[in-house]
Amino acid sequence: STLPNSSHHPSTPPHVTFPRPAMTEQAEFQSFSGLANNLSAFPVELEADEGVSILLEPGIGAIYNFAGGGSLRWPAEKVLELEDALTFAAFIRPVREENDPAWNSLFVVYNKGRRMNVNCDLRWNRLMCREKLTMIGDAGVALKPGVWALVVFVRAGDKVACYLNGKKVFDAVTKNVPGGFDDRIWIGSKDFGGDISHLTFFNKEFSDDDVRDLHAVCPSPLSEIQSVEDLQAHLAELKEHFDAMQAHITPIEGLQPLDVDWHLDEGIKTGMDDMYGPYVILKGASLEVPKEVLAKLDKEATFSFFYRLEDSDDKTVWRTMFSIVNEGRRENVDLAQRFNRPHVREKLAVDDSGYTMNSNAWNHIMFVRSAGKAELYIDGLPLVSRNTTLVKDGFEKSVMLGSANLDCHISHISVYDRALTLEDAARICKYQREPKDPKLYFKWAPDVFGAVAGEVCVQTHYTFEELNNFPRIKHWGKFGLPDPAKQAENFNPSLVRESAPPGVHPRVVFVESDIPDIRRRIKEDMIASKEWSLIKGRLLQATPNMADWMDINKKGYADHLKEGRIVNKRMGFHGPWVGGWINQLAEGIDPEELKGHWNENLYSCQRMFLMHLIPWEALRCLLEDDAVMGTRLAKALVTICKLYGQHMGQYGPGNTDWQGSYQYLGSDSIGLTYDWVHKFMTDEQRAVVRTFIGDVTRNKTFIGLDQVSALPCTTNWMILHMNLMTMLYSIQGEEGFDETTLKRCVLGMKKWVHLGFNHDGAPFEGLTKSSYRSKWLGPMLGNG
Repeated sequence: STLPNSSHHPSTPPHVTFPRPAMTEQAEFQSFSGLANNLSAFPVELEADEGVSILLEPGIGAIYNFAGGGSLRWPAEKVLELEDALTFAAFIRPVREENDPAWNSLFVVYNKGRRMNVNCDLRWNRLMCREKLTMIGDAGVALKPGVWALVVFVRAGDKVACYLNGKKVFDAVTKNVPGGFDDRIWIGSKDFGGDISHLTFFNKEFSDDDVRDLHAVCPSPLSEIQSVEDLQAHLAELKEHFDAMQAHITPIEGLQPLDVDWHLDEGIKTGMDDMYGPYVILKGASLEVPKEVLAKLDKEATFSFFYRLEDSDDKTVWRTMFSIVNEGRRENVDLAQRFNRPHVREKLAVDDSGYTMNSNAWNHIMFVRSAGKAELYIDGLPLVSRNTTLVKDGFEKSVMLGSANLDCHISHISVYDRALTLEDAARICKYQREPKDPKLYFKWAPDVFGAVAGEVCVQTHYTFEELNNFPRIKHWGKFGLPDPAKQAENFNPSLVRESAPPGVHPRVVFVESDIPDIRRRIKEDMIASKEWSLIKGRLLQATPNMADWMDINKKGYADHLKEGRIVNKRMGFHGPWVGGWINQLAEGIDPEELKGHWNENLYSCQRMFLMHLIPWEALRCLLEDDAVMGTRLAKALVTICKLYGQHMGQYGPGNTDWQGSYQYLGSDSIGLTYDWVHKFMTDEQRAVVRTFIGDVTRNKTFIGLDQVSALPCTTNWMILHMNLMTMLYSIQGEEGFDETTLKRCVLGMKKWVHLGFNHDGAPFEGLTKSSYRSKWLGPMLGNG
């Protein structure tokens, strides 16, 4: 036979670029039989459709090619020889793209009766399992088109399990299809179209250890490692790198980790950090604590490591970072990443840390497992403390870093045979991971206010040499860049109002002396009057009386209400009405619809309706001198800060990423509301809100801040993040104010303005999407 027409391939994989002869008598199929633990294959002479070709793969031998749309079948009499278990093992090379939603069956077990089938399938190139038409397992990680992957699928009684490249990616129990084998077994399908090599069957239920052993010793088309000798050489180099990484751990008095000879997966890659030295890359690979070390742990232990995640396209998928597994089904306590946030899981019960990790930064992770408890510390902050009642204590089966669908960097790994404390976590963060060159690390960074070179290198991945070679702002003119000094000659300071003294409000967008003119404009100016009408229509939701927003005619607000409701509908705002929430919050009550959602960032989260409207209501109270509603809103603002404050691990100083905070906080809503409702607040209320604003803005970084000044700083994400600047302006000069972060914002904006605007044009999005001129330049000018 000849190769099928390439139209069968949605994307042409690498193997079709060279000719392959058809194989008949001389074909030698490779298998996994006898490679590990004296594995003995279950012999089956497969029947093939004419859509299946047998091709020769150099270095591998004969392979099955399914481009013709066929499948392989077991003879009926061989199916009946099976008893309770069957394990399918093969190398799979798919050809479909990762975004292809078609179901492609790799392995199907049919029992007698309508739709009595259990499948191991590919969809979106992810391994999945279906019982009848119901999906019961999803690996969550996509196979790459044209790349070999080792797949093991186990069907035993009512259980199924699937492994990818030696790692278990899911297991499940079938409820609607009985166990056993009494009808048909198929391999491949008309939509698969890929290749299968080393196809082997075993009439036994493979354990995790069986699969791991098989993966470790089988001839692998997955990489350049083709022999046991090559594998041993690779592991020796990996061990040398790993030992060098561990040698960088700084000893701390009173904290003596165990001596652990970690089991290193052959898939582990190595890396070198300019700042901290060697690290390992776990991309579908893992590190495992040896059994002899687990025997020493008894009922409590602490696991400490530094972690840097790699961003993934699909952040909704659970990715296991660290797992402790005891004997028995789902006897696991683990640390899993979703939405870039670590979660502690006990079986299927989940506690969210609320801490969003930055893909550019290293985080210290400390996981403590003790009698009846699992605790998580990130960068020295205690974020999760879970009482474990579903899984027994101890470390019986395995302790592992990494998983099949995780992509991360790990360094400085320590295991302690006791439960460490909050104080220990702080000491490890501070002392255990010192920079290779402290003198270079603590040198001031060029044109990033208040930052040292080491911090900027960590954030940007630039080397010290690269950072040092960028021209300073004062030298821009020599390099053909805009010269800020010359451009500033055209600035007329008389056009800018004086800024408000510290502690005087309003101050961010306008000052007290501007209010009479604003009031005049919203009465006399046609455009201002129209906009104010729309704003008031929306704000009828926030008034204390139901009649104000339920009855169009009662209060004479027909025009406001009509147009405001149109805006509300277009913006997606809907009940329960914000006015009712403000009343409850003013009484210190967390509204039922908002409970449990103060640390979530979802489009369906109704808290955002509240946060987007309260600054406008504060502005209305100020301009209309509405002391009744202003006082009520001041009380509500205090409650809002206290409810957010329950999640300070997510928003507070320990999390330096503003991106991971502002979307939850409703941009700069709290800062603007504080500024405009300030006159209606008591000193005690002001202190609560001011402290909260100080805590959530202190030492924050943002996209664009860390751009070195000689590069075109035109990322419009930085403009989006300047709500940090207005938050800081709202408490400028008051207790809790972080002057360093404000100066970084101002410096970042200067870079953006000078390098983003020239004779070639300017970025449209940054000007319009974020109301660039009025929202950011106005407050900057007004504050000197």
